[in-house]
Amino acid sequence: MKARVECDGEDEVDKGLGTRGDRRNIDLWIAERDRAWSFVEPLFKEFSIADVLELGLYRTWPSKRAKELGVDSRHVVRACRLYMLSLGQLGALMPAFDQRGAPGVEKFSKVPTGRKTDSVRSDGSRGFAATAGDRKEMQDVWKKHKKKGMSVEKARERGLTEYRAESLSQEGPNVDVTLKPEGQLWSIGQLRRHGPRGQGNLSASAVNRGDTESRPAHKRRAKARSMRPDRIGLVAQIDSSPADFYPCSAASSLHALCKPWRTELTDEELGYTFGLYVGFEHVSTCTSLLAILNAAEDHVGFCALYGIHIEPWQWHSRPFRRVKADNGEMKAQSAFKALGEMEQTGEYCRAYAWEDKALQESRHRTRQAAVEHQVAGTDQGKRTDRGASDPKQDAAVTLYAFMQQLIKHILWKNNEELVPHLLTVEMRNGGVLPFRGEIYRWCLKKGYVAEEAMDLTALRARCLPAIEASLHSNGVHLFDPTSSHKRLIQGVVFSSNWLKSSGHLARAGGRTKRVDARINPSRPKSVFVEFGDDGMKELNLQTDDPLRRELTLAEWLHIDAGDRVFRTEHGAVELDNGASRLASLDATNRAGRAKKRKEIANQPVKPSKASLVKDMDERTRRERRATSEHYIPGPHDQPQQSKAADRAAPVGNSVAAAMAKLRQEAD
Repeated sequence: MKARVECDGEDEVDKGLGTRGDRRNIDLWIAERDRAWSFVEPLFKEFSIADVLELGLYRTWPSKRAKELGVDSRHVVRACRLYMLSLGQLGALMPAFDQRGAPGVEKFSKVPTGRKTDSVRSDGSRGFAATAGDRKEMQDVWKKHKKKGMSVEKARERGLTEYRAESLSQEGPNVDVTLKPEGQLWSIGQLRRHGPRGQGNLSASAVNRGDTESRPAHKRRAKARSMRPDRIGLVAQIDSSPADFYPCSAASSLHALCKPWRTELTDEELGYTFGLYVGFEHVSTCTSLLAILNAAEDHVGFCALYGIHIEPWQWHSRPFRRVKADNGEMKAQSAFKALGEMEQTGEYCRAYAWEDKALQESRHRTRQAAVEHQVAGTDQGKRTDRGASDPKQDAAVTLYAFMQQLIKHILWKNNEELVPHLLTVEMRNGGVLPFRGEIYRWCLKKGYVAEEAMDLTALRARCLPAIEASLHSNGVHLFDPTSSHKRLIQGVVFSSNWLKSSGHLARAGGRTKRVDARINPSRPKSVFVEFGDDGMKELNLQTDDPLRRELTLAEWLHIDAGDRVFRTEHGAVELDNGASRLASLDATNRAGRAKKRKEIANQPVKPSKASLVKDMDERTRRERRATSEHYIPGPHDQPQQSKAADRAAPVGNSVAAAMAKLRQEAD
């Protein structure tokens, strides 16, 4: 039903209240309002409400108007007072406007509310009209039975069994429950509506999230204070998140790889990203320590690995003394030990307290939407819909190319993203631009942030993961960390000028020596090895292939595994070829020996063993002169008489016949 109202001097205007049915008689209510307005319209068109009160017209004018219209004066007095009390709202002239109840007061009905339906329940009723006691009952059921993991349907069944059971009979472990007629049972919709209204009750979604009355869902994690410059560089937040895309291998774009993981370390106060680690390793204490190490190391060389050239001020480095993390990979005994050895402190939020987690954990989506979700092979961080194309099939970007775009985005965030809300009055007076990098450098200049020195060698020894390796005469070789057997990674050798001149390689000789190599899996172009009293030294990858330096350790292992599969598949071919070659050589040897025995048997005098090998140089020159097409005679090629050789030469040999002909021509 739609309501229609009259406007002054205009046709009726349709004021639709929706297309669904409505039992309210809006037309009658509007007619009552217009009738009441006609009683007092002349008064308030001539005088304002303030004039009516000041002149006291509300006392004398209603009685005169009632006599003029011939109606009861109480109607005119009521309309005058309601209009003034509502400060000129025509809606106040509606029927029983003053009896509608205060805001928030519950409304009760003697009959079931809602649209009437033709269907009836089994007991002939058309619904349940909840009284105040019924609603209190539903609130108690909600508080008692609606728990995390308990659906509303199950909570209603338990509540009806407790409050609306007509009979209960038990035989052994079996209980037979008979509920009251349907007309006396509140519905699941009524339980959903009235249950959370009880004192201390929460909505179903809040209960399922694990919220409690003392920890409401509307509690914000945003900072309630302005930024303090003296806290910049004091506490770092670290967290990991998967990169929502599938890269392809640098060796072949036809090979899709698993999703890499991204670990970032940012300043808690400023939001400046200091450390970054991206790799195929699953999040662990190791990946977090690599991000801490990256924050302390110089980023100029790190960016140069990916073809990006920056100045030191474009990405500052800083070792943090306090690191805040969630209850994940950093809350482990290995992390406690590592932080203690590095003289750092770990801070962790309360377990199951999502509102206390670091702000960085809520900002992963922003970074992913800006970079990862725009890369080929992305799944947008969602499951693939049924019938949709698999994002793995669209993998076309290598991890190296992705890192270039990610580093550019971090540089933009640190140096070009506008953050005017972080500026204090002192910064504004000092003319500081609203960029994170400018704010950080201003704090360094003012002394709010102190430069902290840290031994990078000790930091690398603690943060970089160790891989078993062996020292050979040509350098350090790495063992495959994914293999249970001691198998070397083919083609991966590390060395340096210091190692070659130190004498360690010479002492190794033909023997091998086991060592531990500290390596960054995402940048394995160099390793750090401890050499006793000489300390930890950096060794570089020995290769002439510049693209090989761009590969990660996972891609190295992928290439090595592919080569092993290729060798295995072609092992049978090589075996057949070797067997065929040996069989052919044996047949050739047999044929040659048989021919030699036949020629010896044809000789009038059996040649001696010495005669068979005598004058080999002369015979070789004759053979070469007779068989070579580009033979150039030398000073030693003069024909010499050798009667023993002539007697030993086989008569039927074609080569010997040719040589005899050459001698005749020479004579």
